[in-house]
Amino acid sequence: MAEGSDADRTEPASQRRIEKAREQGQLARSRELVTALVIFGGFAVLWFSGSFMLGRMLSVMRVALAAGASVHEAPEFGSLLFTAARSGALVAIPMLLVSTLCAVGGCLALGGWVFSAEALAPRVERLDPFSGLKRLWSAQSAAELGKAIAKVVLIAATGYAVFHYHMAAIVALAGLPSGLALARAMRIILLGCLLTALPLVLLAAVDVPWQMFHHVRQLRMSKEEVRREFKESEGDPQIKRRIRQGQLALARRRMMAQVPKANVVVTNPTQFAVALRYAEGERAPRVVARGRGDIAEKIREIARANHVPLLEAPPLARALYAHVELDQVVPEVLYDAVAQVLAWVYQLRRWENGLEASAPLALTQGELRVPPALDPHAQEVSIGHDWQ
Repeated sequence: MAEGSDADRTEPASQRRIEKAREQGQLARSRELVTALVIFGGFAVLWFSGSFMLGRMLSVMRVALAAGASVHEAPEFGSLLFTAARSGALVAIPMLLVSTLCAVGGCLALGGWVFSAEALAPRVERLDPFSGLKRLWSAQSAAELGKAIAKVVLIAATGYAVFHYHMAAIVALAGLPSGLALARAMRIILLGCLLTALPLVLLAAVDVPWQMFHHVRQLRMSKEEVRREFKESEGDPQIKRRIRQGQLALARRRMMAQVPKANVVVTNPTQFAVALRYAEGERAPRVVARGRGDIAEKIREIARANHVPLLEAPPLARALYAHVELDQVVPEVLYDAVAQVLAWVYQLRRWENGLEASAPLALTQGELRVPPALDPHAQEVSIGHDWQ
């Protein structure tokens, strides 16, 4: 899964890299841990149910020996086979169940449970002889070879020591009755196998941290992989910029579609334009479009084309643009000024409909009560901000 040489991979694996490895079935696993658990689980079954197993085996032997050559008919022979098979199953099933549970538990203890269809899929690179040779002479292969040699040496040495220790007891079995001799032999065999398998615990204790370390090392990333993954997860800056531009253009089109529904557009007159809409029953007037520069010019064009009144009120336009975001209601401190504007629009509409003899006079800057604290031009003209 990793690319580049080990020397290049100096960065720890990212969460995405770890998740991708799990999807591919690449997990930390210890065969020594599984082997140790399976063997000791089997020993536990034999130790606690050995007398039962021995009794079943002796029972089958007695039935078979008692039948002997007298079994001539097929039904009798079938019945004997069924009895033997049932007794054998009663002996074998507990052992198989415990061994299976121990094997599954060993896998779950290190790496957890994961089903990867990708790991089961055939791969052409697995047939490449050069890749096989490379794996054969890798550090992992050397470690596996070292474990195998250590396992053989330790088990052989322990087995010899156990056999030498019980030599006298084994020789003495010849003088005992068959039943007692068989029971003692089973006890010596179980104890000897248990002691012989103890080195597997030592190997598992060494192998588990080694497999965890090796797995983390395998998933390390090079700086180039980190940069590439960041690009893939966060997106290419140019693509993100284009997406952002597209989103802004879409939002702008939606905003412009609200201008014909506005009651009035307040302007600076050239730098800013803010479209206001108020419907009966609403809490307060709302900003449905806002902009400066080219966007402000576009708002004015759409307003003229749709016969939306335009009012030049620089302080109010600057205050609305600076303090009210799109689709937000006008703050209370600007209620008076906006109410005057809407009253002017109402009179203008009445005149356009022939209900007034003359058009209302345009509101002057002095008539609109805009708090100086809300006018950016009044606050920041001293430091050169262009709020004209």
